[in-house]
Amino acid sequence: MKKLLALAILSLIAACTPQELPVAAIQTIDIGNISLIQGTLSYLTREAIPTPYIVVIELYRVEGESLQLIATTDFLEEGQVPVNYMLAFNADLVNTATGSYLINARFLTISGTTIYEAAEMVNPFSGNAGVNLRMQPTGY
Repeated sequence: MKKLLALAILSLIAACTPQELPVAAIQTIDIGNISLIQGTLSYLTREAIPTPYIVVIELYRVEGESLQLIATTDFLEEGQVPVNYMLAFNADLVNTATGSYLINARFLTISGTTIYEAAEMVNPFSGNAGVNLRMQPTGY
């Protein structure tokens, strides 16, 4: 069920332009309020990713059929999988008692085409367990 929900939300993300996904808050963050999500991104296909490529990681609060962007990061990667990532977010914007959260990851070509993606419902405060995602090819 969680995978089905994550796939449905991933479809919603793909249908939106970046301007339609509001950032929850742009503000100065007290260092005491920062939490981290970290993990690895991998895939099972036996093909090399054209390098370099862009890795995008996003954390969303899921509210019904809408998404609220809580945090995002992107970086240039020149190696192959697995790719380690770390996403910092403002812990004051997350309440797991009242909200559900989704992490979305994408590999993009330098020209901006998404070539691999993954999404999973998460607890942003999962601690040292890490959020390891299995990327799926998009059929670009």
